[in-house]
Amino acid sequence: MPTLIQHEPDSFDLDYFLSKYSDRYGVVSREQNILQLKPMPFAFNPSQYAPAKQLHYFHVPSQPSLTNCLCNKYHTYFTSKHHTLEISRPSTPTPNPNTPTPMDITPKQYQKLQDQIPKSPVKQNTTSLPPFPFNYDTENTATSSTNLNPLDQQIPITAHSHHVHTCLVCHKKNIPCVFLSNRKHSLQSETVLKGFPVHSECINNIQIKPLPQSKPLTLTQQNTFYFIKFSLMSSDQKKVLFKSALRKLAKKPLLKRDTSNDLDWFKTFPITEEMEQNTQLNIQVSIKLFNFLKPNLINFTLGKILKPASKDTPASKSNFKYLIKSMARQCPDFLTDLILNANPNIDKATTIPFDIIFSTFKSLLSKFTIILFTKLNY
Repeated sequence: MPTLIQHEPDSFDLDYFLSKYSDRYGVVSREQNILQLKPMPFAFNPSQYAPAKQLHYFHVPSQPSLTNCLCNKYHTYFTSKHHTLEISRPSTPTPNPNTPTPMDITPKQYQKLQDQIPKSPVKQNTTSLPPFPFNYDTENTATSSTNLNPLDQQIPITAHSHHVHTCLVCHKKNIPCVFLSNRKHSLQSETVLKGFPVHSECINNIQIKPLPQSKPLTLTQQNTFYFIKFSLMSSDQKKVLFKSALRKLAKKPLLKRDTSNDLDWFKTFPITEEMEQNTQLNIQVSIKLFNFLKPNLINFTLGKILKPASKDTPASKSNFKYLIKSMARQCPDFLTDLILNANPNIDKATTIPFDIIFSTFKSLLSKFTIILFTKLNY
């Protein structure tokens, strides 16, 4: 049935109407029996609501859409099994195509209208679906076709799933949407914000009110804030800022660090004449270990917080022991092959305990490091 404009619109079958009454202007419903929608008589095209007769007229669209009655008291959605209808609706023949035919309909004539427009055959149960912002398809577009090319990123709609959303700015419930076959929303072209139902003309009316800061900014938030602030500065403002920073830097006393206990690497591990010729690893296990270590060392950051501090425990930070254990947990093939070859009596299907994997990897890494810095021209 048509519903009051303040309520969720009901839906009727547009395909049924166009297949049988494409030569009619629309449908009519009576106030006393608003549950029914009947096709208007042929060539009848009302332009206003007749309150004395309590008849509500709806001009049926040629595409699935939300439609109000002429008095804007009721509305309903005409849905289709197609996303859009490719064949345009033929014009209704009238004596004068430029002027609506001056006809009227009485309650008795309304009673003689036998056929009724059926409701949409599929009723969407939106309560079982996630809320719109978490169930919106940003990658695919809606289509009516079922013979699709996956590269086109098109998904057929669920038949008769047309519905509307409320604009977040003007609060008018008239933004068209459909459900795709993957049970996700797909907004129509009238909206421009992905994931948010907002009219394109309402974008400029969005008012953003900053909230008061309730907790200190994180390091990422601080970096973002200063980056935006610096980007908005003019050239003169940037020059003043740099000069101020340089003056403060010049006044700041330099902290001298005790370097007496620092390791002089090249003095401790010098490259001798004997080592200069050894420029490549020639053992297969050493090559595999070296290639395994490179990406792990590149992605490692000493002191990185792995788990924030709580009331009872301090923050957990990455260290070299954590790095070695995390690499051992990856169980590279060369490591497990080395253990199984050294223990031929062990069934290859047996799960190797992590203690053995860890101790073997640590021993192998220690020998590799010694050879790398004492035998090879690193």
